[in-house]
Amino acid sequence: MSPSVRGWEGARIRIPSRGALRTATVLGKKRSADGEAIGTYNDNPVLDTSVYRIYFKDDDVVEDIASNTIAEAIYQTTFHCFIFLYNL
Repeated sequence: MSPSVRGWEGARIRIPSRGALRTATVLGKKRSADGEAIGTYNDNPVLDTSVYRIYFKDDDVVEDIASNTIAEAIYQTTFHCFIFLYNL
């Protein structure tokens, strides 16, 4: 899967931050001063070292986060929704 297909840009995620579970929007890949993306994409999420910028609207803060942390947050949300629906 190419980076553009699995890119996290625009995703809304629930992620632990400052001692609470907060909602953030993925803005895009973090870039160096010369415009190069930080980290290296890999089809295997464990080996993907890409870094993304996320935005917390509630306090207007932008933070950097690893791609695999975003993947984990999405997996956890999906897993909990599955468990909820399964138990209906």
